[in-house]
Parts: sequence; C-alpha cells; structure tokens
Amino acid sequence: MEERDIISYLSQIFQDELKWCIIRHLMKNGKVTVKDLARLCNTAPKKVLQALNEMEEKGAVEITIEQGRQYAQLRIHG
Repeated sequence: MEERDIISYLSQIFQDELKWCIIRHLMKNGKVTVKDLARLCNTAPKKVLQALNEMEEKGAVEITIEQGRQYAQLRIHG
C-alpha cells in the first residue's frame, strides 16, 4: 500500500485532531511510548491511551507493553 493510499484510508477512519497527531508521530517515529505521544501531542497520557484504544479497535494501531511501558505503532494491512 502506498503512503498516499494509507493516508487516504486513515483520513476516512479518523477525523480527530488528536488521532491525526498520533498518526503523524507514529508514521515518523515508528514505535512510540504512550507517554511520549502525550508529550508530542500536548495532551494527557490518559487521553492518548483512550484514542489509541479506539484506533486499535479499528485495526490501525497496535499497543504493546514492554518493560512496563506502553508502546504504540501503526498496523496497516495491505
């Protein structure tokens, strides 16, 4: 799947500024902690986790726990 197709797909699913902030940072950095995403998107970790959970339900991201930290990464199927 090409990048423009990925962006088009995501724009149809997510029309929320916080979710777009998350997507931009995950596209740029790959795997990012929830805490870092909160800092990068200038919001509370709880709000980021809530958005990530909604995004995970739709299959767009994957949340993992490694060494006691929660990480998120994009999960796009071609």
